[in-house]
Amino acid sequence: LEGAVHAHGRRAVAAGATPAELRHVVALAVTTVGFPTTVAAFTWLDEVLDPERKKK
Repeated sequence: LEGAVHAHGRRAVAAGATPAELRHVVALAVTTVGFPTTVAAFTWLDEVLDPERKKK
């Protein structure tokens, strides 16, 4: 799931999606994937939006 969030997040950014739009999509997933996975997905998305964060 982590790789999918990274890949689709990068593609969405390349297609012009804003960070707010991407965070909204992740928030909408909470009812499907559950709260713990959604929190993890926010972390994975932040790694896409701020690549320096992943290196820390």
